[in-house]
Amino acid sequence: VEIRGGAAHNIVPDKAHAILTCSPAVKVAFLSNSVWSSGRMVRGKGITEAVYEFKRHEIYVRAEVTDANGRVGYSNIIPV
Repeated sequence: VEIRGGAAHNIVPDKAHAILTCSPAVKVAFLSNSVWSSGRMVRGKGITEAVYEFKRHEIYVRAEVTDANGRVGYSNIIPV
């Protein structure tokens, strides 16, 4: 799944996780129908990979990636 805009490149789901690879980023947020779940945000310098573990009640997830210049990219919605 290609991510448009910002710094993101690819997100690959399996049965339990979404694995994101991207150009260096400062923030990765995983968004879903479960708005108050923990473990959905990764912050730092030069982030090039992030892994999100699906929650039982989620039906979709998407990634939001922000690079050091503030550009933001979003993945397509991934059914869980």
